[in-house]
Amino acid sequence: MIADRVRAALSAADPAELAALLHPDARWGESCRNRDEVLAWYRGLLDQGVRFTVRDVRADGDVLRLTLEVAGPDGSWTAHPVVRLDGDLVIDIRPEEP
Repeated sequence: MIADRVRAALSAADPAELAALLHPDARWGESCRNRDEVLAWYRGLLDQGVRFTVRDVRADGDVLRLTLEVAGPDGSWTAHPVVRLDGDLVIDIRPEEP
């Protein structure tokens, strides 16, 4: 199941695991427009010491709603990104939606 694979990839802090889940045209927010840019951004976060703990994944059709605990050098916080799927691949990751 894709939800379990997303949880495992983010929890492992392994860009290769995340890469296997990303559509070639995957986007993350407004600045990352393809898989390579998403992976570069993610690697940058990891290099800065940022880590994600997945607290919850809710699947709703082609959408996953995540609850993440994010910890890094500037502190920790909870994030609620929305992940859109294209089949079994992640096509879009957005910050929280209302």
